[in-house]
Amino acid sequence: MSDLDFTICCTVTFFSKKRKIPPNLNNGKYCPHLVIKGSEQLLGVNFIDGEDVIFDKPIRANALPVNEDIDYSAL
Repeated sequence: MSDLDFTICCTVTFFSKKRKIPPNLNNGKYCPHLVIKGSEQLLGVNFIDGEDVIFDKPIRANALPVNEDIDYSAL
């Protein structure tokens, strides 16, 4: 049994100066690493659904954690 039995509900902003093409958050294929401000820990997640990405605007999305050996409690 996995300890990763939770969904991360979050608000994310994608910046137009950092990306050229907005990611698709709804196909289960976008798997970035998140970093909490003040930390260097990479937190791998897999976005499973979300609002359409509009650059420079906060949107709501849901993601699943992907690494069992990492503490996600900072999120």
